Amino acid sequence: MEPEHLLELNPTELVSAGYAAFDEKKRDSFRSTHLNTLNDMGLLSQTYDGSAHGMQSLVRRFSKNGRDGGCGDKSYNLLENIDWVSRGHGCCSDHSQIFIALASMNGVFAREVHHKLHTFNEYWDSDLMKWVWIDPQFAIMARTETGGYMSFRELKENISVGSIIEWDFFGSTKHVFASEPVDSSPYYKPEAFQSILMTNGNNVFGENDWAIQFSFLPKSARQLILLSTGVQPGYLYWEIDSATSDSFHTRQKAHWGFIAGFLIINLAAIVMILRRSKPLFDASINFAD
Repeated sequence: MEPEHLLELNPTELVSAGYAAFDEKKRDSFRSTHLNTLNDMGLLSQTYDGSAHGMQSLVRRFSKNGRDGGCGDKSYNLLENIDWVSRGHGCCSDHSQIFIALASMNGVFAREVHHKLHTFNEYWDSDLMKWVWIDPQFAIMARTETGGYMSFRELKENISVGSIIEWDFFGSTKHVFASEPVDSSPYYKPEAFQSILMTNGNNVFGENDWAIQFSFLPKSARQLILLSTGVQPGYLYWEIDSATSDSFHTRQKAHWGFIAGFLIINLAAIVMILRRSKPLFDASINFAD
C-alpha cells in the first residue's frame, strides 16, 4: 500500500497495514506506575477528550515553546522528558513524543508526522472521523475555509498551492507565535512542505522501556540500536523531493554500513581474544595415571 493511502487510513486500518501501535499493557503500566507524579503535573487530573478543545487543553499543560536547552536530552526517559519539556525545554520531537503518550493515556490515538524541518502530530478525531493536525511545540492548528480543522495532508496541499491558511494559535505568551506571525517561520514556508512523512509507529512506551536500558549511551548510539532492532519505527514518505531522497538514501547506507562495520570489528576482536587465550590446563595430561 502506498504511503499516501496510509495517511488516510483510520487507526484500526493503519495498524492492520503494519503500523506499530503502542502496547496498551505498557501504556497502562506506565500510567499506574507514575499516576501520582502525572496528576501532580495536572496531566491526568482531568480528562482531555479527542476534540480540538481537549487536545489544545492537553498541549497547554506541558508545552512552553521549548528550545530552552537541548533536543532529545531526556528522550531516553519519558517521565523525565515530560517534566523537562514542561519546564520550557526540548524540541519538536520531544513535544511529539509527549503528545502521543499523553493523548493515548486519555484514550486518543495520535501519531507523528514530519516535513524536512520539523516534527508535528496528528490525532484521530472520532467525531469528525478524520486525522487532525497539531503542532504541540508551538501550539497551533490550521483551519479550512469552512472552519474545520485540517489534516497534515490537507495543510501540505493548501500551503503548496499558496492558499491562505487560517492559523489557530492556542498557546501562551511563552510561545513564539504569540508575538510573531506563523507565516514568518521557515517551518511554515511552502518549500518546507516539499517532502512529508510519517513515523510508522507510535509505541512510545515500548521505546521508553528499551531506551532506559541504554540510557548510559549517547543519544545517537541509542537511536542506532533502537532503529536497528525495530523498536523505534522508521519513516514512510508520501511526497519527497530529490534532495531529501538523496539525503535519506545516504543516511540509510551510512546506517547499515556502520552496523556492518561494528559487527565486523567486534567479531574480529573476539577471534583475536580466542587465539591469544591459553588453555586452562594441558590437554595432553592423562589424569588416569
